Amino acid sequence: MRQFSQLVILAVLFAALAGHVQNSRSAASDKCANESPSEGNRDEAAADYEIGTNSAWSSRLRAGFGLLRRMDEGVIRAFEQAWMTSGCGSNSREGVVLIFLREDGSYRGKSLGFRNEYKEFRFTWDPGAVAVVHTHPNSCDPSPSEQDKRVADKYDVPMFTITVSGMYVYDPATTVTSRVLQRLDWLKPSKWTEGVYRTVIAELFGEANKRGIPIRPLKPTIFGE
Repeated sequence: MRQFSQLVILAVLFAALAGHVQNSRSAASDKCANESPSEGNRDEAAADYEIGTNSAWSSRLRAGFGLLRRMDEGVIRAFEQAWMTSGCGSNSREGVVLIFLREDGSYRGKSLGFRNEYKEFRFTWDPGAVAVVHTHPNSCDPSPSEQDKRVADKYDVPMFTITVSGMYVYDPATTVTSRVLQRLDWLKPSKWTEGVYRTVIAELFGEANKRGIPIRPLKPTIFGE
């Protein structure tokens, strides 16, 4: 009888332990499900979000963000001109590059030269532009400012900043800012891979979803407006 009681006790302990292990596994699974996508899953997430860009982004925004997939050395040279205009971010004068999409799908960067304006750069808007890229002084927040965002919202274009800390972009559709490349990697052609675009897409739409940010309805855009 005593031996039987001991067996019963051992069976109960085993059942309790098995239940604990199962609950632990379930909790671990739930935790993994709630975590942000790892870098290994980022391509898959980006592919899902890219489908949504057709409805979330206007034709101008799609063209503007397409720069991240078709970066060439000519555009990078325009970045370099703007960066030199700003004294490599040291003189509190900003350089601006307007981005244009050619008929063959390639991009052209037009550096607007030098103006002796403190921490700003006023210029006439060109309706053919699909994106704006400009420098930020080393002493300032490297990401697009509130004024930068208002310009992006008004003209329905991505707003890029190039800084000593990296390149950043603000998307007026999701109202999210993402870092594109770190430090001065935006000056290096070898850093511009397809993965840059896919990472930015995943971060913009993933962050918007996480925050519950509604995607702004954008009016259809006709180039040349």
